[in-house]
Amino acid sequence: MRTPPAVLLVAALSGCELLVGSVPGPVGTTSSSSSLSSSSGNAPSLGSSQGTSLGGSSGAPTSGSGVVTINSSSGGSPTLTNAYVMQKLMVNCASCHGTGTNKPFFASLAAFESRLAYDVHHVVPGHPEQSQLMALLQGGAAGTYTQMPLGGAPFSVLETNGMTEITMDQLRQWITELRPPIDVTPVDSRDAPTIQRLSAELVLVSLRDQLGLTDQDFFLPDYSYQRGGTYAVRSPDAIPRISNYQSAPLYLRFAALGGPDHLEGKQRSQELSPSFLQTLIQLSQTWCRVAVTNNGNTAFFQRAQRSDTSASNAAAIRDNIAYLHLRMLGEPASTEEVQEIYQEVFVPYEATDVTTAWVAVCSTLVRHPLWLSF
Repeated sequence: MRTPPAVLLVAALSGCELLVGSVPGPVGTTSSSSSLSSSSGNAPSLGSSQGTSLGGSSGAPTSGSGVVTINSSSGGSPTLTNAYVMQKLMVNCASCHGTGTNKPFFASLAAFESRLAYDVHHVVPGHPEQSQLMALLQGGAAGTYTQMPLGGAPFSVLETNGMTEITMDQLRQWITELRPPIDVTPVDSRDAPTIQRLSAELVLVSLRDQLGLTDQDFFLPDYSYQRGGTYAVRSPDAIPRISNYQSAPLYLRFAALGGPDHLEGKQRSQELSPSFLQTLIQLSQTWCRVAVTNNGNTAFFQRAQRSDTSASNAAAIRDNIAYLHLRMLGEPASTEEVQEIYQEVFVPYEATDVTTAWVAVCSTLVRHPLWLSF
């Protein structure tokens, strides 16, 4: 008969904290902790449960869940988690190593793990015979302090006299099966992978190239006039510089995208700010419409015609969506991804008109994380 799931109690020096762990049941099922099954002074019995763990305190070294789980060697023995070992050792150790002491190993689970369990000066994972902690508890350590607790009998003798809540054998098993924590130290290297959003210049160059647009779609040949309704954006450092009254919105949009103004001493910003997102949304909708309405724009319509509808040529529309996905995001789309864009974007907006449907598809791709970042 399987023992019911257990609620593991971890006592802290400043009070008691209830940590509820999930105990897996039979294969394919998971049962939540709901009852405590233990006798006075003994650890909760977890039966045949494997992999039980408690969430560790913030900041502690972790091994996946924050607490290393040690599988029991027999069905009725306790699961020797870091939290359980800490709780049982506190009875004999917390008075000298609790909160406010010189070496507060038992001030919290984070302190226990970082200062004791994962400090190789005290515990060598997998090797209890090399661990200073075991030598101290046995009363045979070298150095200034030869035993713990200080004064009186060492821990191993206290265990023999029934004055501890965990045995030396259990501690040996805990150390033998203790797994080192996962190293989560940030990598400071020029070769480390990074993700950042496109700069203002890359946003403009990429979108123009992918949509088949040029400066002539926004300006007259001499750059003396901005064509209306195109949401033009231009760097204030670009040559030729547009100095008339119409230039202000162009440069403000560039600044909203995080672009610099070297002549004015304004630095670049790579933040994913609200102003960047708002400007990108307006930019994508307007520039996509310019691309869709440009006659003969084969950069956009490679697999379909602008006149195609879901009723007349759904297959060509899906093919063109797949083409745009690869062109704009750099990854081939799966059949499911193409169908999702077709059904959830193109078809609903087609109720307005086909042009709006293609603008919606184009804008959706521009706002994709793969388009925004590299």
